[in-house]
Parts: sequence; structure tokens; C-alpha cells
Amino acid sequence: MEACGNYEQFLQAIQHPDSPRLVARPLSNSSLIVTEIKGPAGFGATQAIAQDNAYVLQLRLLDCRRCTYFVEGQPLQVEDRRAGALHFHDLRAAPTAVIRDPFHVMHLYVPTKVLSGLAEEANGKGLRELRVTHGESYRDGTVVNLLLALRSVLAHPQRASALLVDHITQALCVHLVRQYASLATSRQLHHGGLAAWQARRAGELIETHLSDDIPLSRLAAECGISIRHFTRAFSQTFGMPAHRYLTRRRIELALELLKVRTLSIQEVALTCGFVDQSHLTRVFTNHIGSSPGHWRRTQYGVY
Repeated sequence: MEACGNYEQFLQAIQHPDSPRLVARPLSNSSLIVTEIKGPAGFGATQAIAQDNAYVLQLRLLDCRRCTYFVEGQPLQVEDRRAGALHFHDLRAAPTAVIRDPFHVMHLYVPTKVLSGLAEEANGKGLRELRVTHGESYRDGTVVNLLLALRSVLAHPQRASALLVDHITQALCVHLVRQYASLATSRQLHHGGLAAWQARRAGELIETHLSDDIPLSRLAAECGISIRHFTRAFSQTFGMPAHRYLTRRRIELALELLKVRTLSIQEVALTCGFVDQSHLTRVFTNHIGSSPGHWRRTQYGVY
């Protein structure tokens, strides 16, 4: 998955334009981007970047005590530079840094209009900014756990399920709005499942995309509801999130195709939407308890 928009300039500014990344479009047709970046001691100063109406949420994975942040040219006093600390960089304020120690971080790039769209849905009123302070360090277990859930996916972004990435990044954004945005009292939200026609349409779409991928935005649009409403309603209707349902259907299809003696395991993997045979083997083993080859031999004696 590729980065896009002004975040590419941010990556250039910290001299890591080729960092592995995950791109999600869970709301407002805007890209949320997750990256993991590390560098040696003596990195020095980052470059200036163009103003952008977006935030970069940074999670430290390594202590980095000798690092000075600047906003609009003014130095900031950052007290917590330990691993696990969260920092919000407002890209409207021209943030830069001078980094002297080795560093290892994860970034979540969030356009403000994504958060505003969530606030509008929950409250009938958008937001202008988050209640965060330049230079302030935050400790937030929910954000940390959700970002770390994406870290293993970043190791093989080409294998990433768009539904899974969309679910996690949407959960991150919902938490950011609830925890850090200044909002009026939220109105009562609908908590029902999908209507019969919506459930049927969502199921049909997933069935027709078992061999490729389909984003949450497409599923929600086809059902005529917001992504946030769709995510909740799908889980209530099907008993699991859409990405887990998609994975289960792919495994069920693989079980059927493994009965066909003329199909190789690689061909089964590609037909079921997996990147390659090793990808199928890993997911299949997690769900079934044995590899596709072993399962096929024990069930049908096919090699």
C-alpha cells in the first residue's frame, strides 16, 4: 500500500520516504496512513514541511531522550521521551525536530476532516481541533494497543486485509474523537443490526470478493449507511467483524477447493484471495490447526 498526499512530504522531511506503510480509507474518502520508522543516533534536524490540515500521532517504541521539538520555530519542553509515550504533531504548525539519539516510532497520519466527520456523525457538529498541547506527552493504552495490533501487519503490508486495517484505524479515530476532541453531548446513536436487505447485500459483496479485497467504505456505501454504523451493525448481525467474516469464508472456500486433486495449494491460495501459499498456510493453520497440505493428506490422501 502506498502513502499519498501531504504525508509523503512528512516522510521526506524525516528522510524516510520508503518506510513500509498501511493506507486506510475508513471515512470521508481521506487516507489514514500508518508507518513504522527508526533511525540511528546523530540524525540531526528534520526538514520543514508544507502546512497540512492533519495530525501525526507518534508512538515511541524506544527511549529517545536527546530529541528537541520545534513548533513554528519555537522549542518545546517535552518531559516524557520514554518508550510508550504518545505525541501529537499538528501539521498546521510547521513541526520540526532535532534528533540526536537512536529513535524508533510508529506514526498515524490523520486528516482533520476524518475526525470532524466522526464528530459530525456522533454529535451533529464537527470539530476544529483536538484538545492536545504541543510538546505534551500522553499515555493511552487504547491507542498503544491498536497501533501495536497493526505493527505485525506492517511487516508484510502486501498481505494486509483492507477490512482489518480499516477496522483498526477507524477504532483509533473514534477513540481520538471521544478522548481528545471538544464535543457537545453526543446524541443517541442507532444500535440495531443490518436490515435484511443490507445483510444480504453485504454478504453478496464479500462472496464476490473472496479472491481479492474490498474496503469497508464500499460495503457501507452499498448498504446506504455510514462506515461507523455499518461496522457496529455488521458485527451484531453476523456475530463478528467484517474482516473476520471475510477470512472465515476464504478458509471455508479453501477447504472446498482442497478436495480438487488437480489444484495445487498455490492455486487454492490465489483463488481464495491469499497472497501466496505461505500466506494461506499461516492463516489456515491458525484456524484449522494444521497446514493445508497436511489437512488434505489426512482427509483425502491427496499430495
